[in-house]
Amino acid sequence: MSATPLVELTGVSVERGGRRLLQDVNLRVAPREFILLRGPNGAGKTTLFETITGFATPTAGQVCVAGQRMLWSNRPALRRRIGYLPQQAWFDTRIPIRAGDFAALAQFGGWGTRRGSRHERAARLAEIAGYTGIIPLLDRPLAALSGGELQKVAIARILLQEPQLILMDEPMNHLDRAAREQIARLLARVNREQGLAVILVSHQADEPPEAATRLLHLEDGRLSADRPLAAAGVPPEGAS
Repeated sequence: MSATPLVELTGVSVERGGRRLLQDVNLRVAPREFILLRGPNGAGKTTLFETITGFATPTAGQVCVAGQRMLWSNRPALRRRIGYLPQQAWFDTRIPIRAGDFAALAQFGGWGTRRGSRHERAARLAEIAGYTGIIPLLDRPLAALSGGELQKVAIARILLQEPQLILMDEPMNHLDRAAREQIARLLARVNREQGLAVILVSHQADEPPEAATRLLHLEDGRLSADRPLAAAGVPPEGAS
């Protein structure tokens, strides 16, 4: 583990509506790690991601990102270090916007600030579009894309944000096997070639990514397992 982890949770608990969703979670995520996160429905996986990104506030413990404790004052800046793709639909495909324009929105910061010149942004979009294989999709409306194509556009948008860590909450859910394999390969490339850490929630028995080197298992809001993964992958959910 790096002396300064990308993310560190220390004694984190989260309560909402009188229910404890996370309980005394301790977690360190190092640069370039690829982590597979599993657990039954309601175990707290989404809450864990929301806590790392600052969308959920711990009732106990603390969250540090890149060595800085997450506070209200620095939350927007620290959040940009983390690319997050939630499980539920996080955008409305009925919005009349092209895939390229949608991805390019990540190049704009808060209050309408721009990252780089117009030429630099266009060049960066072209680079990432080529890398993720979405060049043929750039001029198509979001509503015309398949589920797998939408996920590729979402990953391109995350890469344009230039984070250090990507959180993916079941990105292959409801995709056919071919699309799942494409997304898994793309995430492995991003981890290996771009050097980004990845935490992936996945329950697909046929897709344990070869790039994953660590398994986390959440049960009733607690980390019940945190172990290395062999190159051969992991058993399906619920297997011994």
